[in-house]
This record gives sequence, structure tokens and C-alpha cells, in this order.
Amino acid sequence: MEDTQTQELVRTESADKTETILKAMEALGKTKLCGYLNKLGNRSIMKLYKSRWFVYGEDACKLYYYRNPQDLIPLGEIDLSLATFYFDAESSEKPGLFEIRTDGRTYFLEAPDKQTMMYWLQELQERRRKFSQKKTKLFSQSKNKPIRLELQSSLESSNETSQNRDTDLITPVLPTEEVGEGAAKRKSGGVMNISMSNLRTELRNAFLGIRSNRQSTLTEIGTSPIGSPVVEQRAIPGQQTQQGQDKPRTGIRKQSRDAQTNHRRSESPTISCQKCQQLQQLMLSAKDDQQIAEEELMATREIVKLLQRHIDKQQKEIKLQEIIESGSEMEDLIRLIKDKDKEIIDLQNLLAMIQEEIEQGKRDNLSKDTDICSLNEQVTMLREMVMVKDQNIMALTNKIFEIESGSGSTVNTSTNTTLRPIPPIVDITEINKLKDNVSAFTQQNKFLSKEILELNKLRTDDLARENMQAIQYTELEAKFYQMKSKHLLLLNELRKPVLEYRNSGSRSQENSDLDLVSRLVQDALDSNVTKERDLTHGIQPYLQETQFDRYGFIRDYIDDDEFLVVEAERLNQKSGQVKAQEISVNVKWENYLASLNTGEILKTAELKHLVRQGVPQEYRERIWIACTNFQVSRVREKLGVKYYQNLLNRNSSKKKLQFNPVIKQIELDLLRTLPNNRHYQKLDSDGVPRLRNILQAFSWHNPTIGYCQGMNRLAAMALLFLKEEEAFWCLVAIVENIMPHDYYSNTLLSAHADQRVLKDLIADKLPRLHTHMEGLDIDLSLFTFNWFLTVFVDNTPVETFLRIWDCFLYEGSKVLFRYAGAIFKCSEEEMLKQGDSMSINNYLRSIGSNIRDVDKLTQIAFNELNPLPMKYIRQKRDFHYQKVQAELRELDALRQDYQSHQVTSDNKIDEDD
Repeated sequence: MEDTQTQELVRTESADKTETILKAMEALGKTKLCGYLNKLGNRSIMKLYKSRWFVYGEDACKLYYYRNPQDLIPLGEIDLSLATFYFDAESSEKPGLFEIRTDGRTYFLEAPDKQTMMYWLQELQERRRKFSQKKTKLFSQSKNKPIRLELQSSLESSNETSQNRDTDLITPVLPTEEVGEGAAKRKSGGVMNISMSNLRTELRNAFLGIRSNRQSTLTEIGTSPIGSPVVEQRAIPGQQTQQGQDKPRTGIRKQSRDAQTNHRRSESPTISCQKCQQLQQLMLSAKDDQQIAEEELMATREIVKLLQRHIDKQQKEIKLQEIIESGSEMEDLIRLIKDKDKEIIDLQNLLAMIQEEIEQGKRDNLSKDTDICSLNEQVTMLREMVMVKDQNIMALTNKIFEIESGSGSTVNTSTNTTLRPIPPIVDITEINKLKDNVSAFTQQNKFLSKEILELNKLRTDDLARENMQAIQYTELEAKFYQMKSKHLLLLNELRKPVLEYRNSGSRSQENSDLDLVSRLVQDALDSNVTKERDLTHGIQPYLQETQFDRYGFIRDYIDDDEFLVVEAERLNQKSGQVKAQEISVNVKWENYLASLNTGEILKTAELKHLVRQGVPQEYRERIWIACTNFQVSRVREKLGVKYYQNLLNRNSSKKKLQFNPVIKQIELDLLRTLPNNRHYQKLDSDGVPRLRNILQAFSWHNPTIGYCQGMNRLAAMALLFLKEEEAFWCLVAIVENIMPHDYYSNTLLSAHADQRVLKDLIADKLPRLHTHMEGLDIDLSLFTFNWFLTVFVDNTPVETFLRIWDCFLYEGSKVLFRYAGAIFKCSEEEMLKQGDSMSINNYLRSIGSNIRDVDKLTQIAFNELNPLPMKYIRQKRDFHYQKVQAELRELDALRQDYQSHQVTSDNKIDEDD
């Protein structure tokens, strides 16, 4: 109980002290942050502390140090924008020593005392935070973006609230005489104070100081050294003088104003000139008059408000009387009565609220009275305890006196029994030392906690500026693609007149003009290919010619004019995509992966959203491996690390390969896999041996399926972005986990069932198109069967099927229905224009190659086709799977009947013969 009361008293005193200090700091205004500090030299042989004049530069957030206040050129500077501060609580020899750590260096500075050190650290922390907020605000105002303004306002509000919390951590410190312009009067000289490493700067400052001293003789006598024009106009890089910084703030009450005036008079340096003293007194009296005038103005404003309310009330009553006397209609009277009723209800509600507040105040007063009674009882108990202790102390003192005087033998034994034992002697010096250490460590802990909060604020500002820079980078990237598109179109237009000029027969300037345009075209294309190559990894060293894209696929345009037009359209489309996203997808992916550090990738809503936006080339390998491990991680752990290599080694004998029909079929399909990709064009291409190994290993891994046409394209696509073993496990995940059972079996039961599910989906989501197709008797499965079997690798642009693959590996086979429905929805109007089966069949053959806007396609697939739950697809699959299975059984029965009938007829023919 005693400890609790002591803690409460200490806490109350600390809060009152903090409030008093804050008010005093507001009254005194911000002192200019400058003063003498001892700096440890780190360049000379003898590392000694040298006294230096330090000045804080507001605009650059740097701490400049000079040998004297009158020097014009600083000896050095300390960047504080990214600095951290620290002081050692155990340093008893140098209590004012603290450290500034920035740019890999540590500066050791020593203040005259601990209070001065804490004031320096407190001010440096605050000014560092203000500089960071200023940078963020200036950056946000450089571009008129609403999102940036909102971000800045949120930052400012968070900083204000956090600043209020910081006052609870550490008590603010008032400036001492060692800080500010008045500290310049303290001379610091000596031979060891000269900086030998900056000798040239020392000499320049000495000559400039002599010149300024000659000029200062013409000025008035009695001017302070720090107030001389030379010092006030000192050119510090990136720093501007702030006028009126030391003026006291107004708006403080009369009682605190008198105390502050006395404080200023006691703290201000002695003024030798009588005229200056009179001016000082006049200025103080003028400030007092100004404060009184401000208070009278506030009181007058309150009176004006009350009079205005009374006037409004009188005007309403006069208006009501005029309406009644004029005999207005009942509607006006009813309206006035209703208004009065509303006002009465509002007043009643307000009265009820006030009564509730009064009741709550009474309850609070009762609880406080109860607390006061309990506190009084505790005080009474403590007083009694103190009295008892005083009696014991007096008794012990008397006993000690009697023992020392030699009359201890006459002491009554009964008295000895009632006295308490004498406590052991305690070293008071050691206790005081421990208390000082506890106080020092407590102060250090509070300072470091505040430093952590300050650094967190700086980190928040840095993140805000980083987001703004990312937005600015996105805008510049969009402008770049737009200008590139216009450049290519312009070059294409310039190329046509040159070709016409050459075909006309005149060849006077043909070679020079044609070479110029051709060179410009080639430079534009080479720069675009170089930019794409820089953004990708893996297979890019092989892409050295413009006829292949960055994935190794042959571009689907050959004519030069068509090449330029298509390339310009692609860049223009990319510009629009970048503009629409504000923050590029690459930045979002970079932030997401950075937040993981080295952690494992897990399925989350954020990752799902990012995958639907598209996986960047540089992160595709990592994301595809993670999606593969979602499906086969347990199987891989069970089979072992070297399972894939053991498969290849176990079945590498020529006999096993020679008579295996699956191996023969794989060899036949190797060059049919992706003939439009340079990695699979020839038998000696780099991707063919690895593709062979993967397909053979899977046939040994799953003999039930073995090999099916379509699997070669899946493995080849995985090999473009993954290593050989990872591509093998990706194929295993697709065939055995992502796709339904019997999708790649001999009968392809699930694949046929999915085509019927797609037909039902189109009938549900696109009824007009379904009716049109049924009227023309078009079988969609002739065109879409291969889409599902190869996951859209055939007959679709590269960027389109790569986006489909990203979503397919992460979300599963339901994505196939979404994208197939989206393709038909994009082409619905064109398909409805086809009037006969021949034209619509021709259109369906190339329907996938015309889909180049993959963002629009994805938006349709995942938004406009909703709702499309997996439960719906699963039910349709089960229904059609059983139906297809029954049809296959009927075909098998018919085949067996036909075979048995054929055998019976052959036997009869033999008997007749």
C-alpha cells in the first residue's frame, strides 16, 4: 500500500513537471540550436576531444561544426537525416557524452553536462522528424495527385498523435546557458583546439575573421559577437536564417505571463547600456499590453456572440408576430408550429443530455469522494506508522546514548525486550550510487524507446516517398511506351514514301533516305528488345534476333509493315495498362516478396489477386515452383530428394528404351511439341533432350497413364521457366492433381466430359451465342478440346496463355472454363455476324490468336462471368462423366457384338467351303 501511494505521488509530480516544462518551452519559443560541444577527432594520430561550435542547418538537416562562432567556412558536417542517437547510461566520468551514427561512421560528442546532452538529443530528434515530414510534403506537392495528398494528411495525423504519445516517454528538457546564441560568449581556445586535418579551412577562417573584425569596428559599441553581421550572414550550405524564431508565443494567461517575464529577465544576459535596458523594459511592457488587449478582445467576442443569439431570438419572435397579425394562411402557421415543436424537442433532448451529464458528474463526484476518504485513511495510517517508527528511533537513540555514557548496566531488562533489534549498518553512499544508476538506466531506456518510435516515423515517411516514387515511375513508364508507339508509327509512315519513291524508278537519293529510315527502325526495335531482355532472366541469353520474342517463340508477323504496326499497338496497349494500374504490378510483387523475407509462400487472398494480375517474368520461376509444391510436396518428401534422377538412371538401358512403344511415341512427338519455339525446333536444340527426359521419366513414374499427346506441350512450357527436375514435378502436379482423373488416359473420359460442361456453361452465360451455334449445328469441342488438353498453349498469343497458366497453376482447372467463356464473350458479337457454318468454322480456327488484351480477358473471366462456383463445375463434371462413361460402355458392347457376329459368319463360310 505504501509503495503504491509513493508511485502515484511520483507519477503525479512527473506529470505536473512535464506540463510546466512544456508551457515554459512554448512561452520561451524555440531556441536556435547552436552551441559548443567537444568532438572526438578521428583523423589525427592523437585522438583528443576538441571544442567545436556546432550549428544545426534546417534545410539540409545537417550539423555543421566550426572552430569559432565567427568562422564562415565549416570544418565539417554531420548528416542527420538518416542518423541514430545513443548515449551510455554507465558513463559516470563523462555524463554528457553521446553518439551520432550515420553513413557508417560514429561521431562522439560531449556536452558540458547531462541536461545539455539531453536537450541536444531531444532537439535533434524533433528536427530530424520535421525534416523527414517536410521532404514527404514537398514530394507530395510536386505532383497534383489526390492519392498523395491523402497519404500526406494521414501521415501528418499519425505523426501528431504519436508526438502526443512521445511526451509520456521522456520528460522534455529546457535549454541551458550552454545552448543558443548566448553560448558564443564562452571562449574556447588553445593550441590543441586547432584542427590539423582542416588546416586550410582554419587559415581561411582566420583571414576572414580578421577582415570581419576590421569591418565590425565601424558598428556600434556593445553589439554581441554572435549578433555581428559576419556571423548572422554566415553562408552555411543549404541553410537559411529564420527570422522571429526566438520571439515568445502569445495566447498564454496572465499568471503564466508574469512568471515567464521574470524568467526572461533572470535568464537574459546583463545589459551594460542604460538605453538598452529602457528599450528592454518598453518591449516587455508592450508585450504585456498586447496580451491584455488580446484577452479583452476574446472577452468582447464572447459578448458579441451572446448579443447575436439574443438578437436572433428577438427577430424570430417579431417575425412570428408579424405573420399572426397579417392573418396569413394556416399552412404558414402550421409550419411555424412544427418548427417550434422541433426546437422544443431538440431543447428537451439537449436538456436530457445535460441532466445525464449532471448525474454522471454526481456519480463521479461520489466515487471521487470515496477515493478521497480512502486516501485520507491511508494518510492517517501512514502518519501513525511514521509516529511509531519515530518512537522506535528515539528509543534506540536513547539506548545508544546510555551505552556510550557507561550507564548501560542500569538499563531495565524489560525495556530491552520491547525494543526492536538494531538493523545492520547500510552504506548510504552505495545506496545513493545504485539509485543514480537506476535513474540513469531508466532515462536511457525512455530515450531509446523514443528513438525507436522516431525511427519508425522516419521509416513511415520513407515508405510514403517510395510509394510516390513508384507512382511517378509508373507514369514515366506509361509515357515511354506511348512515345515509343508513336515513334514506330511515324517511322512506318516515313518508310512508305521512300519505298514508293524507289519503285518510281528515280534513284538519286534512294540509298541515303532508305538507309536512314531503315537505321531508325532497327534502332527503335533493338532498343525495345534490349529493354525486354533486361527485364527477364533464364532463357534470355538465347534471344539475340528480333524474329523471336523473349520466350523464344517466333513472332506471328513476318511483313515489315505489319511488324511495325503490331509492335506499335502492343506498346500503346502496354502504356494504357501501366496508366490504369497506378502502381505497377512489378512493384506490388516486389513488396509482397520482400514482406516474406525468406519465408515459405502460402496461399492467401493477396497472392491470389496478384497472380490474376500476372506474374512478372523475373518471379515466375519462384511462383510456379510454389504452386507445384502446393500439390506434390508430400509426394516429393515421401519419394525422396533423388527420385527423379533415380528414375532416369534405372531405365536408361537401351533394351528398355528400344522395345517400349511409349518411348517411340515420345520420340515421334518431340519435334511436334512447339515447332514455333527455337528451343524445340531441332533435335540438337537445347530444350529437346530435357523434354525427352521429363516425358520418359513420367511414363516410368506413372505407367497407368504412360504418355498422352498434349503432355509434351505441358512439359515444354514448364521447361521454359523451370529447371528440368522442377518441370518434371510440375507435369506430375498438372496430370495427377490439378486435372481430374482420366483426363490423359487412353479414353480421355474427363476431357470429353469437360467439353460438355463448357457447352452447358455457354448456354447458361451466353444464351444468344448458344442458340446461334445450335442453329448452325456447330460442334465447339472440335476447337476447344485442344485448349483444355494443352492449357491454351495452341492458337493463343504467348502473353495470353502465360497469364492463363499463372492462374491455372494457382487456382486449378476451373480457370479453364472461365477463360474459355471469356474468349467466347469477347468474340460473341463477331460470331453472331457469321451467317453460315463455313464462315463461323473459319472464324473459330483463329479465335484464340485474336485475343491480345489479356487484362480485359482476365477481367471478364473473373468478374463478368460470375457467379461460377466450383460446386457448379463439379456437379456438371460428375453428371457428364457418368454419361460419357455409359456411352463408352455401349460402344464397347456394340463392338464386341460386331466382333462375335463377324467370327460366326467367318466360321460358316469356312464350313461351306
